[in-house]
Amino acid sequence: MTTLPPSLSPSTTLPPSLSPSRSQTTCASLLQELQIIWDEIGESDGERDNMLLELEQECLNIYRRKAEMTRKCKTDLHNSLAQFESEIAKMVSSLGEHSFSFSRVCSIFFSLSNIVIVMEL
Repeated sequence: MTTLPPSLSPSTTLPPSLSPSRSQTTCASLLQELQIIWDEIGESDGERDNMLLELEQECLNIYRRKAEMTRKCKTDLHNSLAQFESEIAKMVSSLGEHSFSFSRVCSIFFSLSNIVIVMEL
């Protein structure tokens, strides 16, 4: 029987946002199903290894794409936030106020929601 690559192993550490027991159980059960099918069809250890490496690479590629999309989203949000803050500062200044500032100690979404609240005033 083939040994699983570390990234496909049921003991792989997952991000806290995922349910470890559910994800690990799903991964483990799918890999177990693959092993059973491969045993039934007589798949060679070399082919099993190749398929597992291919699965591992596909998973890594998905994570890379998702991470890149998330980084781009974060950059876009920061840019939007800066633009909104600049526009609000200009409006406040044109009204004669000069003591308005934004807090940067919270999440981007929280900052954007605060801007929406200011705009609604």
